[in-house]
Amino acid sequence: MKPELIESVEDLQSKSNIYLTTHIENAYSVIVDGLIALTDGYPLCVKFDAASTGAVTVNPSSLGSKAVVDYFGNPVTNVRQNLIANLRYESVSDSFILLGKGGGGNATTGDVRKDKTYTSNAGGNLVGTLDLSLLIPGNLRSGVTIDGVIGKSTVVDTADAVLDPQYLLTGYSGYDDGVLKAGTMPNLTGIRTAAGVAQWANGDLAVYPERGYQKGGSGDGEIKVSVAQLQSVEGELVPANILSGKSVFGILGTGNIKVASGSITVPSGGTTLTVTGLPFKPTHIMYSGNTAGIWIRDYVNGVNLNFSQSGSGFAYGLWLSEPTITSDGFSGSVSNSDNEAHAFNWWAWGVV
Repeated sequence: MKPELIESVEDLQSKSNIYLTTHIENAYSVIVDGLIALTDGYPLCVKFDAASTGAVTVNPSSLGSKAVVDYFGNPVTNVRQNLIANLRYESVSDSFILLGKGGGGNATTGDVRKDKTYTSNAGGNLVGTLDLSLLIPGNLRSGVTIDGVIGKSTVVDTADAVLDPQYLLTGYSGYDDGVLKAGTMPNLTGIRTAAGVAQWANGDLAVYPERGYQKGGSGDGEIKVSVAQLQSVEGELVPANILSGKSVFGILGTGNIKVASGSITVPSGGTTLTVTGLPFKPTHIMYSGNTAGIWIRDYVNGVNLNFSQSGSGFAYGLWLSEPTITSDGFSGSVSNSDNEAHAFNWWAWGVV
């Protein structure tokens, strides 16, 4: 029994020999004494003389290069120098399987969380450097969850917003396309000066306010229109056209009302009345064919101010046609539908 035991130990020792490789690039070779053929499960322990740079092969005793694969049949590419490895031949794939290899993978330190250890094809007990300290709700959009961190409700996509600073009040701000924009619209308080004025065709005054926030209301939002602006659209708003002692929009009047009168005899069929030499331009004319009927005409605004009739009225058909106003008088046709001549009286007013 003793000789057989010693023989068995010696046999075990012979099979656990470590064979140092030689190599050409990633092709490694070893010489195994007495090895003439490979059988399924044949054990081979080698010590790699150099680190690999790609897929590794081993050629034992010139029996042919055999691929070295891992547990999953993947090529082994990252042996290191002086690595002692246990290999087992597998006949179906005609390759050596590397035994006892740790976890593999292509993860790098940047792929693994900071301060966490891991193994990969690069070796074991590696430490991750991926810093996720900024993975917090405030850095995630609402409705998005990453690694269990839920996005903050106030962090939203502003791509659909339209915000022009000129339409946002000064002192306020908002986000548009992810950019914080400050309002530039002036906050106009107190009484303001009109930016411009114009007169419409019907005589109404159009006032253009300053650009900005218009709160409105008494004492805050009122628009001041200067006399000069009023005069720019109404040239007749001058002292001479305002009665002396009166004030219109702060303009003191210097004008005085002047009156002139006269009469003519209008023959049957009518005549032309021409008045010149007046010290003013008439603005109103009154006329009467007798003492009972009176016409008053406003030639500034082109309207009849008043018509008064009593007694027999304009029994003789005396009428003054629309006169032509001049700087010192007027002229027009006076009709007479009666067969007799009649007196025609006129009065004219103006401001100087």
